[in-house]
Amino acid sequence: MVDRLAERVRPAKPKPRPREHDTPRRVDRVAPVLRSVPERVAAPARAPFVALVVLLLGGGLVALLLLNVALAQDSYRLHQLQKQTALQSEQKAALQQQVAARQAPAVLAKRAEGLGMVPADDPGFIDLSKGTARGKPHPAHGGPTAGAGSGHG
Repeated sequence: MVDRLAERVRPAKPKPRPREHDTPRRVDRVAPVLRSVPERVAAPARAPFVALVVLLLGGGLVALLLLNVALAQDSYRLHQLQKQTALQSEQKAALQQQVAARQAPAVLAKRAEGLGMVPADDPGFIDLSKGTARGKPHPAHGGPTAGAGSGHG
């Protein structure tokens, strides 16, 4: 078999035809160079490669589907949180309006009267750093409930 492969690799040279008027020549024959030829390896089957490519594409599609589902869930959650934030912002604004309405001077005076308080005519001030009093304070005069909150009993 090796001989046949060597012949295929290096074809033999055709022998020259002797001519009638030529003198015979001595032809030295060179021994053919022989080398081992590796056996022909069969081409790898395509089925495993095709299966690998199909699996990779299928896996990519499944991963893409899962990513899209996760993004849709996050989008829905974001929408719900935005609605909740808007509702809480409205509630905060309503509470701030209630606090501002209750801090109005007229409302505070009415609530103070309801508790039995009377307005002071001429308040006095004490300067703590000097230990002196300024102004001429007078006791407040009120209606019949003026003494109810004084603490004397």
